[in-house]
Amino acid sequence: SEGTVEATHTFEITQATLTITWTDGINTVVYNGEPQTPAFTVSGLMGADKNAYRDKVTAVNPQTHAGSYSDLQFTITGTENYKLDYTAATSYTISKKELTPSWSATKFVYNATAQSPVVTLSGFVGSEESLYKVDHVLSEKEGGALTGSKAINAGSYSVTATLSRADGIMDYYISSADNVAVTADFVIDKYTIDLYGDN
Repeated sequence: SEGTVEATHTFEITQATLTITWTDGINTVVYNGEPQTPAFTVSGLMGADKNAYRDKVTAVNPQTHAGSYSDLQFTITGTENYKLDYTAATSYTISKKELTPSWSATKFVYNATAQSPVVTLSGFVGSEESLYKVDHVLSEKEGGALTGSKAINAGSYSVTATLSRADGIMDYYISSADNVAVTADFVIDKYTIDLYGDN
């Protein structure tokens, strides 16, 4: 209309940046059989978005098996108002889970048959024990004399149990980091013969 001046101005609202970091700087988790990442913190959500989108940031490609990874990515769903900076949270480590060994008897009496301890490993996730096998290998100590690979004769011996998996994946350790073997000493005592017997 007469005396009115109209003007149009184009403007843009750019995305805000969300920064993702490892909570308390901890970038390591222990193997649990599931895809996982360490706990992470999301900084930069505005106002009511803090409640609406706090749980909408997720890892795209979390890993499952023990190892070190450097290509983790994140995404946010439900809004296009933010872009993500996760350069500080791309690398993390899944540590192997510890197994606890317990041995059967380590003291025997000669009986003319093969005798040796057997290890039981506890701490597997779910039914994963079925994926692994444990090999027992005997060796002689002072006074011991193996018969083939078996301990039959009276004497001192040791047995080493080694954990393995057919596909080469190893998500567990025994007693100390990266160790997949455990050793125990055992003894086969001489059999005592009663020369006098009962009258």
